[in-house]
Amino acid sequence: MIRLLFSICCFSLHAQLTAENNGDKLIKHELETTNPPEDKKLTKKNPFVLFVKEVLSWVNPEKAPVSTLSYHTNKTSKENPESDQLEILPRRQTPSTNKSNTKKDNRFSLFGDVLYFKMTEGSINYAELVPQNATYTPTVKSISQEFDYKPGFRIGACGAIGSELWNIKATWMYYRASPRSRKASRTGFGILATLSTPVWGSQGNSQVNKVKGKWSLLMNAADLDIQRIFKFKGFSIASIAGIKLGFIDQKINIHYGEFLDEFPDVVTPRTVEAKSSFWGIGPLLGVELGYLVSKRFKFFILGAVSCLPGNIQTKTFYKDFSTQAIDTPEYSVIKIEDSKTLVSIFEQFQLGINQQWTFKKMKLEAAVGWEIQVWQRQMQINAFSTFISQSNNEDLSLYGPFLKIKINF
Repeated sequence: MIRLLFSICCFSLHAQLTAENNGDKLIKHELETTNPPEDKKLTKKNPFVLFVKEVLSWVNPEKAPVSTLSYHTNKTSKENPESDQLEILPRRQTPSTNKSNTKKDNRFSLFGDVLYFKMTEGSINYAELVPQNATYTPTVKSISQEFDYKPGFRIGACGAIGSELWNIKATWMYYRASPRSRKASRTGFGILATLSTPVWGSQGNSQVNKVKGKWSLLMNAADLDIQRIFKFKGFSIASIAGIKLGFIDQKINIHYGEFLDEFPDVVTPRTVEAKSSFWGIGPLLGVELGYLVSKRFKFFILGAVSCLPGNIQTKTFYKDFSTQAIDTPEYSVIKIEDSKTLVSIFEQFQLGINQQWTFKKMKLEAAVGWEIQVWQRQMQINAFSTFISQSNNEDLSLYGPFLKIKINF
């Protein structure tokens, strides 16, 4: 029965197509009266053809035709207005909805920075050279700590919030500096031990021939911020808002040698140890500008500022007293301790270039640049005896190159 139905349908289809090729007057008249515009095709699908096609798909789906038979005319010129042709139009392909072939945005990333910073801070003066001319305003030359570049690191993670234009990022930075000891010597007691006397202007033995100072720093900083990215043609702007937490510990160890005994009955400390510990937490605001040089290279500039209210504790120990005085205990220690509220302003600036590589399931980014950090009012260790007032509240500065590696999943 199925074969008979198939034969009847094919015979009817063949008869109809033959009649159309011989020039059906009715269809030709309709085409001429409609007068379609030049270079346009009028397509008419016969219901009987569609019915036969549907029946064949039911009988044998594997051998069903993959094309649609359509009759249309193409009126290309006025000289040949009756040029009609029968064409087989391919079936329209529907786009694939396979989720495995769709490209997914990178929603999570891990990054690490290698830092090579040089730290500077004012007021880390261990001694002063005694002026040769006695004047009311002598020129003072300080023996200060010398700094050099030290490595550090910074790691973190970043994830998209709803859209790739919103990101949340967590960062932790660790930096430790312990430069070489600062040594100086001068004959004739030409060095003034500026930190040896706890009270400014008091009588004491403060001129020495030798001095050795050592300073160290330990810094931990953590950021948690949200970024909103605005993309334009060729560049982007990212606004940053979050919270910053900082811990800064500093230590100073100074030893003076070969005192001039101007006051034999006055004991003088030959070793001074000082410590300061700061912590602060506060809001962080920033902005990052990116300029797209090509598909893989981008210049970027980042600026951020934070206000960190917190607390700073300072401790100063005076040890190793001279034993000229009869009543001086052998292991005497004088301790001066202070704790107060401190508001430190943090400033950060970055300038660099970023390169990106795209792989099948991830993106790899590398950035190199220059960074500057300023932590205000970090030098709070007291300095007492000096020809000029020792300035406290000096800023702690870090600057140097950095290398960032970032993996986007």
